Amino acid sequence: MEKAIIFDFDGTLADTIPSIWEEYQRVMEVMGLPKITHRKFTQHVGRTWEDIIRTFWPGIDPKEFTRNYRLTAERVEPISGAHEAVKSLRGRFRLAIMTARGRTIVEWITRANLDEGAFEAVYHKDMLTYNKPDPRALLQVCDDMGLAPSECIYIGDSVIDAVCAINAGLRFVAVLSGGGYALDFREAGVKDIIPSVADLPALLEGGDY
Repeated sequence: MEKAIIFDFDGTLADTIPSIWEEYQRVMEVMGLPKITHRKFTQHVGRTWEDIIRTFWPGIDPKEFTRNYRLTAERVEPISGAHEAVKSLRGRFRLAIMTARGRTIVEWITRANLDEGAFEAVYHKDMLTYNKPDPRALLQVCDDMGLAPSECIYIGDSVIDAVCAINAGLRFVAVLSGGGYALDFREAGVKDIIPSVADLPALLEGGDY
């Protein structure tokens, strides 16, 4: 029986991905880097900062990309219905967050109009021994919560999230609010695909999407 829901953050609980993609495009132009498509970008979102840069542009120093990247350009907007969905699920499941984002996650939860108190634990990259897509990242969270992987569900907006969850033995639910492509999720073996986390309560109650 599923007892807990673990959420990704960016693109899942908060609308942040469009501004991140805009800044990636600007930095690619400034640094003269080979262009990546939006689809490729969404396929790798979910990795740590350094990992995603090395994946897109092998051989460049991630610090150089970071120097050109404006964190102030990132915008955090609430996802419609996310607050209500979390509030509804809190009474039936234990809730947690696991993200590849760093310590800024604490501030951003509030900016996304979410109640930090609704989550039993919030794991950012510096708290994890391993990071997505390594399944041991989710296994650490499950173990800390005293639950088996089969008792947990992971909710995410990227194929990286899906790979992490599936290999860890968790049920995975994909949300399209981060700009990911439904076809990519299906090719990764994902069956549960919903528009956004706002639709999660209905899905878990047997809704059809």
